Amino acid sequence: PSRDSVLIHPDRARLCLRAGRGLQVVEEEPVIGRVAQVVGPILGDVIRIGAPRVSHVGRHGDDPRRDLPPVPRRELPPVRVAAAEHAEPPPSEPAQHSSTITGAADLHDLLRSRFGFPAFRPHQEAVCRAATLGRDLLLVMPTGAGKSLCYQLPGLARGGTTLVISPLIALMEDQSSRLTALGLRSERIHSGRGRAESRQVCVDYLAGKLDFLFIAPERLRVPGFPEMLARRTPALIAVDEAHCISQWGHDFRPDYRMLGQRLPMLRPAPIIALTATATPTVQDDIVAQLGLRDAGRFIHGFRRTNIAIELLERNPGERAAAIRELLSEPTRRPAIVYAATRQSAEDLARALGPRLAAAYHAGMSSEDRDRVQAAFLAGQREVIVATTAFGMGIDK
Repeated sequence: PSRDSVLIHPDRARLCLRAGRGLQVVEEEPVIGRVAQVVGPILGDVIRIGAPRVSHVGRHGDDPRRDLPPVPRRELPPVRVAAAEHAEPPPSEPAQHSSTITGAADLHDLLRSRFGFPAFRPHQEAVCRAATLGRDLLLVMPTGAGKSLCYQLPGLARGGTTLVISPLIALMEDQSSRLTALGLRSERIHSGRGRAESRQVCVDYLAGKLDFLFIAPERLRVPGFPEMLARRTPALIAVDEAHCISQWGHDFRPDYRMLGQRLPMLRPAPIIALTATATPTVQDDIVAQLGLRDAGRFIHGFRRTNIAIELLERNPGERAAAIRELLSEPTRRPAIVYAATRQSAEDLARALGPRLAAAYHAGMSSEDRDRVQAAFLAGQREVIVATTAFGMGIDK
């Protein structure tokens, strides 16, 4: 846009104004219901208007979408305004601006209207509120306690696209399909998708058509891909399974180390790192490697009182029979059986029988993996025998 343009995003009614060294009155009756206030003459300022209030931050401030309330989606034409003719020079120090934060009622309304939940689970609300305000966060919360909502809800509250970095294709597919089922616009890019599909996802991302975009960390090695993401700053960046970035963690993945080099170009988007397990040493490493700024730490442990662990020692030749006996009781199904190798996963799945079980591992084609996962989620297969290519975060 030219220097005196205001663009209204059709989904969130964001106004981005670059008018030399001055800002002029902006009026858009369908969006704010009144004439906007004149905002201070700050160089390169960004105005955000959310009905019926106005707030702004300067080029040295936080992300301009930090407290954007949800508004109905509608198509709005661009609005033209003129730059102030006699603007004052910008302040030499970052200006202190007041801002309107998303209130408790706003987040609760969004929780009910978009996700169908009547209330937050323990610890979720404080995390969601901090992330919505644009603060970098580290969240350690048990599996099943609702970590995903802690980036999904703030992402919607802030407007724009939430970028989710996840290490497992199965987990990406599961979360993306569930968001789509809620009526949200979610897509994913990973090695299991075709080039044409991935290219269209990039087009939709740049056009602002996505609420959520899931990518694998390896995707950031593709030449030009990080630069493409930087052409449109995300509303929020969520790094799932963040313990994978730590060389002291049990699931260290070198590609996660690249995030510390790639994510700065996507600022000022806030970053929320999520994991179900991280020792204090790993927590410090996550914060350092991701370059989290003044990070809030929400550490809620990893123990789940509804989970028990029992160990049985069996020789390899006895294991199939032991598992078959264990799973013969219907109350123990559905179930995931983890195998050490691809071959053992296939052998055990055959031993359990095709009507009950199916194998899942990285050596299968993406179509076969998708078919097995869909059958498991739909209840057509009650048991998956998998390697660690299948995430335990599957919501089943």
